[in-house]
Amino acid sequence: MFRKAVVLLCGVLLSTACLASESPVVIGSEAPDYLGKTYEGDAFLASAYRGKVVVATFWASWCGPCQRELPLLEGIQKFFGEDKVKVVAISIENKNKFRQIGKAAQSLALKFVHDADRKVYERYGVNGVPHLVVIGKDGKIKLKYVGYSESEVEQVVAKIRQAIEE
Repeated sequence: MFRKAVVLLCGVLLSTACLASESPVVIGSEAPDYLGKTYEGDAFLASAYRGKVVVATFWASWCGPCQRELPLLEGIQKFFGEDKVKVVAISIENKNKFRQIGKAAQSLALKFVHDADRKVYERYGVNGVPHLVVIGKDGKIKLKYVGYSESEVEQVVAKIRQAIEE
């Protein structure tokens, strides 16, 4: 009985240590691969776009700055094209709301995905929205930007362009 308790305690301690070691990503670190589920129910993986820049925004429909950011991101996707960049909007909406959004967004160039359990948000250290992350062609984080400011759009686009040219 004592042996089982010790084994169980060791398992709990090891799993806690593993969870604690998964700190949010920082610039220069490897981007977590899984970004959410698509409207169609498929996993959206950053690795599927290796060799391209992935621009991921964490957003919500109730967020005013997020609503202002989305047309810019749609424009970035169209301007740079699928061969150079993939823009993905990661939502924490409830399942029904995400289905509405996903259905309405099917005609857009950017991709909407769902992070139902907020694990992607946690892994990326997202505390507020919008929160933009640029993943380079090599799979490493190139930029993390919180908020939306029209005065800083040019700087953000310049960083995306720089990541494309690397």
